[in-house]
Amino acid sequence: MTKKLLLFVFLIAGAMGLYAQTISGTVTDLSGTGITNYQVYIMNNDSMNPYSSSTYTAGGGAYSFSNVPSSSSGFVVYVYDCQQSMQTVNLAANLGTANFSICTSNPSSCTALFNYMADSINANLIHFTDVSTGNPTNWMWDFGDGNTSSLQNPFHSYASSGTYNVSLIITGNNCQSSYNANVIVSGSVLSYTVEGSIYANNLVVTAVDVDLFDVTNNIVAYSATVSPMGTYNFANVVAGTYIVLATPDSTAIPGYAPTYYGNVIFWSAATQLNVNANQSGIDIVLTVIPATPGNGSISGTVGTGSKSSVENLNVYLTDDNNSDALVASTTTNSNGEYILSNITDGTFKIWVNVSGKTTTPITVILDNGNAESEGNDFIMTNNTIVPKTTSIESNSIEGSMNLYPNPVINTLNVEMNIAKAAVCTFNVYSISGQLMLSQQLNVSNGESLIRINTNALAQGTYILRIENNVNQTLQKLFVK
Repeated sequence: MTKKLLLFVFLIAGAMGLYAQTISGTVTDLSGTGITNYQVYIMNNDSMNPYSSSTYTAGGGAYSFSNVPSSSSGFVVYVYDCQQSMQTVNLAANLGTANFSICTSNPSSCTALFNYMADSINANLIHFTDVSTGNPTNWMWDFGDGNTSSLQNPFHSYASSGTYNVSLIITGNNCQSSYNANVIVSGSVLSYTVEGSIYANNLVVTAVDVDLFDVTNNIVAYSATVSPMGTYNFANVVAGTYIVLATPDSTAIPGYAPTYYGNVIFWSAATQLNVNANQSGIDIVLTVIPATPGNGSISGTVGTGSKSSVENLNVYLTDDNNSDALVASTTTNSNGEYILSNITDGTFKIWVNVSGKTTTPITVILDNGNAESEGNDFIMTNNTIVPKTTSIESNSIEGSMNLYPNPVINTLNVEMNIAKAAVCTFNVYSISGQLMLSQQLNVSNGESLIRINTNALAQGTYILRIENNVNQTLQKLFVK
């Protein structure tokens, strides 16, 4: 009888979460000082038994989630840094520590970012490349296995295969920013080739640069140029999902825009390559830039903040009602400036297209009384490109917004804390700028929680933009 009772108690205790765990860690600034009262989020990767929660750090930047139900699929713990970029740590089911070192202020709006690539011979040797914007003078890498480096472009050999959370902190010249990403070390490399040709006016062209963009890791993984024989070739490509971008030399091949495989100008519409075998015939037909015999002009800048501009970014002008109808194309100069000339009257959308970044376009109108449209400025962060007037740095709703779980399965929780009560419109846009969901709610001042049903959305990346009745906004990226 006693044994049966003990077994019954054991089963009941297990059902009540005896095997729940505690997940904890710290949140510090880039100098290592703990940040108090900072929000930390957690979610599991189990779509059948979803779990998500949030908490705030205490003294020394410490936080703790107690009674977290066990999940064989593991957990994602995440915070938002000073640039509103989501910094994540993936935990296996039997691990419970996630530490963050993040920027808390961004005086020059520099942006930390890196690419990485496995060595073609030794798969455990990873080459890291700093692609940060701004002018940092110091780099601090944490390779996620207890080893660090202060080189700008280090390489690191891992002892074993696995997934490592790698972080980069950049400082100097009034610059402070951090970025982290999961680096997958396979331990062995199966590599493949990707090759094709680029066409313009039914002819093979050679003055073209070609990039192979890793969709999973959100980086340009391989670059090549078209050979004199009229083909490009990527060798030693590891298995993964990629998109291909062909950028013609505007001097040698004028009148053509950068074009992705699938013969489209936007990365979000590109045909993806699932590379698990050699790929040939990946041909691209360059998009023609239409002649624009008008007298109007449209100009602006692209930057990462008030002191940092971005060079050689593709800027497109499309028809207001059809984003696939290219009207004009240009690139930013060394000051981040762009100008679209000889534009006819009409209503248009301006896009800045960078692989892996979602863009919110600017709508402009040219007519006889307004032949020039100036000041169409954009701000670029790690994940988004938004109009400067709607970025967090300017004209934003006074307050804060957090989203969880992110990625979302069914219901997106929008946690807001605003200074003034307002009637707010909640709009969800696709990454191509299409309005997918919209609802208007009265939001009280102080803390409030709004729930948005996302069941109607397909899997993908979206922008939630909240606008109050005086045209102030808050916006964030989320994944379904």
